[in-house]
Amino acid sequence: MWPRVPMKLRVLVLLALAAQHVAASQAPVQKVLGLLKEMKVKGAAAMETEKAQHAEFSAFCQKTLSDKEQAIEEGGDRIERLEADIEKFQASVTTLTSDIQTHTKEIATAEQDAETTSAARDQEVADYDSTLKEYEDSIGAIAKALELLNAQKGEDASALLSQLSSPSRLGRELQAFLQKPKAYDFQLNVVVDMLDKLSAKFVEEKAALEKAETEKKTSHQLVMTSLKNQKTAASEAKEEKTEFKSKAEQNLANAKADLEESKSTLEEDTKYQKDLKVECKSKAMEFETNQRLRAEELDAIVKASEII
Repeated sequence: MWPRVPMKLRVLVLLALAAQHVAASQAPVQKVLGLLKEMKVKGAAAMETEKAQHAEFSAFCQKTLSDKEQAIEEGGDRIERLEADIEKFQASVTTLTSDIQTHTKEIATAEQDAETTSAARDQEVADYDSTLKEYEDSIGAIAKALELLNAQKGEDASALLSQLSSPSRLGRELQAFLQKPKAYDFQLNVVVDMLDKLSAKFVEEKAALEKAETEKKTSHQLVMTSLKNQKTAASEAKEEKTEFKSKAEQNLANAKADLEESKSTLEEDTKYQKDLKVECKSKAMEFETNQRLRAEELDAIVKASEII
């Protein structure tokens, strides 16, 4: 590119030199005209070169700005999607955290209920064993007493009943019998009948006790099975949701990282687009100015040629 010295000034200088040269040597003017023609060709070529360069740069500006506009739009859309994903993942983490806490409480409750139920059952079994032994001992003692009474052959049975060592359950029944009015005189047949009835009563109560124990045992097993199933279900749900939470937290972390990167990229693209617009506009204005100056230069050359 030529130095930015006005062409008119350069042409005038050239004409002055040419005039001196002609005056001194009387050389033909054709030499000066040749120089002007050469300057015109070079100027026209320079204009075309600048046009080609500007056209290339303008195409670059148009394409790059278009690409950046699309990138900025896509970046904005991506940021919106990531922000929505972050909100979704955060909600999932919050919900799963609450669910895990609930399942943890369910497991603890099932374990506590199982412990309480087992302790209560152990006491039931201990009470049952104690009561069953009383019934068995009482029934056995009655059988032994009947043998002794039958061996007395009609003697007064009150002494035997008073001396009979018996379990507390039987003892209470005998004490009640012994406190009855003497009208009974504790005849053998009366005592035997009483003991037979008492034995039948104990046998019946013992059977009821055993039946109740069987039902309690079955009920306890059902309760323990239910509690075990509750604990298993809560444990499986907790394990599953813990895994889901871990994935949601990872997705949340990835989305946050992607969001920061996308915001940074969008900021860079926006700045680049803004700077490029300024540069493209500046180059366009510079091109217009240069083209006007080139045209003025060529016009000056033409006028100089006409003057010579």
